[in-house]
Amino acid sequence: MSYTVALVGHSFVAGLNHHFLCGKGRARLANGVDSLPAYVTKTLEVDDYFRAIHMLGMRGATIQQLSQFTPQLVTLKPTILIIDLGSNDLSAFHHGHSDIMKLTSRYYESILKLLKASGASLAYICSCLPRNANIARQTPQQFLQSMHTFNTSMKAYCCTNNKLIFHTHKGFINDPNRQPLPISTWSRDGIHPNTSYGREHYKKSVRNILLDSVQHLHTPRYG
Repeated sequence: MSYTVALVGHSFVAGLNHHFLCGKGRARLANGVDSLPAYVTKTLEVDDYFRAIHMLGMRGATIQQLSQFTPQLVTLKPTILIIDLGSNDLSAFHHGHSDIMKLTSRYYESILKLLKASGASLAYICSCLPRNANIARQTPQQFLQSMHTFNTSMKAYCCTNNKLIFHTHKGFINDPNRQPLPISTWSRDGIHPNTSYGREHYKKSVRNILLDSVQHLHTPRYG
């Protein structure tokens, strides 16, 4: 069986879309050999399971803007929905614990509405990553603390609904002590995964979601 995926999010998604458009497959896309959604499945080596991966990225996107993707998703009718948002909300100002709880509650409600409207069988909610630039009125360490609180809260929400799965971006954290890698390892600007290491690990992270989703869809409660 062949599935359709929609990857929705901020500049990470927009950047990945640009990477595929301008990468090695540019000639194939220009000549009409492949559509971009089909080409992405082949590049990520998941075309045995997926016929199309649509990337809907909006630079600077926040949780409040998640509903703007609804019309496209209603048209696409994806089987799998991947959402990568939250970092821009956290970077706007230094959040207290109660602020983050309100933010994650709104995020969760928006995800449920999007899941229902799109008809997707599963939604993967991606973890936020650290940043040390473009963070208003807070230090990188304060942002890191907010990020951990945000991720922990969203993971807890996902545990309450069998259509939601929290996904931690691997390759951006040192496994032995769970401390972030130096951001310069994966980012040239302190925000985006735009070094060679960052791009490859972000692509690998998306691929891991796709392979995991196949296993979930083939279990009785999803099939």
